[in-house]
Amino acid sequence: MAACCLIAVWAQRNGFFLDLPLGAGVTPTYFLAVLAGLISFLSPCVLPLVPAYVGYLSGHAFTPVKGAETA
Repeated sequence: MAACCLIAVWAQRNGFFLDLPLGAGVTPTYFLAVLAGLISFLSPCVLPLVPAYVGYLSGHAFTPVKGAETA
């Protein structure tokens, strides 16, 4: 069995899991999915990458590269 599965089994046996009542539905709601997406996007691991990614998409650098020709 993979290590992640062993950790999950251990956590469930020892009561380290969240049993949240999400209403009558078994699947996550739209609000919960949007909230999880926002939390993951605003995390310190992802948010600092956004300016570099936007610069990559636009094709412009934030600072001029030394030795590059100017048009």
